[in-house]
Amino acid sequence: MSSTPIAIHEHASEQLDATLAFLKRLRSELRETRRVQVATDWLRVFDVNGDCFEVVGIGYPDADITALLDALNAVYKRESIHNPIERPYKEFKTGKRRPWAEDRVMYGREANQGVFCDRRCCKSNTSSLPSRLWRFRSGGGA
Repeated sequence: MSSTPIAIHEHASEQLDATLAFLKRLRSELRETRRVQVATDWLRVFDVNGDCFEVVGIGYPDADITALLDALNAVYKRESIHNPIERPYKEFKTGKRRPWAEDRVMYGREANQGVFCDRRCCKSNTSSLPSRLWRFRSGGGA
């Protein structure tokens, strides 16, 4: 387990694309990423073995940090990422995944208009929805 970064990149405020390219290139050198540490002036990405790489010149107060965290699939709250803290850095887990077919499921008004699926039962009101679809439509659990 190493705390010394494998590589360090100096981020310039107008060159977000260069930093994203650096992250993409070096992710291939690490195993599966596990966590990201973000301080006021640096970002570190760690893999399962504890190896890391670092981006210097950007931190959680900067607006560009959300693009970097999204590229790393970090799990964080977009509305509170820029809030200052008393600890030396913020730490987030990586590996955020989207549920299967998330982009295909429609909720709310679209379900009543037949966009939910092309079956006849879904084109009418919610009372005719099959029970297996009703729990998704009403927002209830299984």
